[in-house]
Order: sequence, then C-alpha cells, then structure tokens
Amino acid sequence: MKKRTTLFLFGIVVFIFFSAQAFAYGQYGKERHKGKFHGHARGVMEALQLTDAQKDDLHALCEESGESGAANWEKFKGLQTRLTEKVLNDSESSEAGCEEIINEISELRAQMVKDRLEHWIKFVKILDSDQKNILSGRLKELRKKRPQQRMHMKRYFPFP
Repeated sequence: MKKRTTLFLFGIVVFIFFSAQAFAYGQYGKERHKGKFHGHARGVMEALQLTDAQKDDLHALCEESGESGAANWEKFKGLQTRLTEKVLNDSESSEAGCEEIINEISELRAQMVKDRLEHWIKFVKILDSDQKNILSGRLKELRKKRPQQRMHMKRYFPFP
C-alpha cells in the first residue's frame, strides 16, 4: 500500500511538472511580438505595397545600416567601458582623460544619429509620391493613437 501511494504521488508530481512545462509559454503557434514598434512597422510596410525593385533596394539599405550601426554600437560600448574603468579605477581620475572619452562618446552618438537620418532620407527616396503620402498618413495616425510612444516613433521615423 505504501509503495502504491508513493508511486501515485510521484506520478502526480511528474504530471504536474510536465504540464507546467507545456503551458509555460502560452498558446502553441501564437505569434510573439518582440515589441509594439515591430508590429506597426510591418503594417506600414504592407500598406506601402513596395515593388520588388524597391524591396531589393530597401534590403540593401537595411543591411548597410545594420552593419554600420553594429560597428558604431560596439565602439560605443567600448568607450563606455573605458570611461567606467577610468572613473572607478583611478583614485585621482584625470578630468582631462574623462572629458576626452566623453567627447568621443558624444561625437559617436552624433554620428549615429546622422547615419540614422541619412538612411531615413535614402529610404524615403526609394518611395514614389503615392507611397510617401501613405507613409506620412500612417505615421501621423500612429502618433495620434500612441502619444506616449511619440519619442520612440520619432527615433525611427523622424519626419511626419
């Protein structure tokens, strides 16, 4: 009798463990959204109805932007690490050395913003006039619907 009870309890524990594993990640097959922005961007791109040539140009532009952005981001992280080490490790932190790193960081951030805006302009140049009107209208709608995300949207879509 003791053996059956122990075996029964063990079976229940195993069942609960595996059922918890199965239901831990929500519904099977349900699409997961990484963030709110990606859904909006997908909707905007579908509304634009890009041609194959425009899609190819856009993919090339995205690859170029991603490569330069990744390189700049790695450089930015390295500068932040250098600054942190300099401030924390030096008991008499030289302000000139810290100021030099801070200036490098600010120049890099300015370059990153400049690159993002240049890629945005290149993206808009890919579109024809009807698509530009559609894009402008969709962005205005998104900004009206989600004013709390206005700064987030301006990061990616700097112009209405």
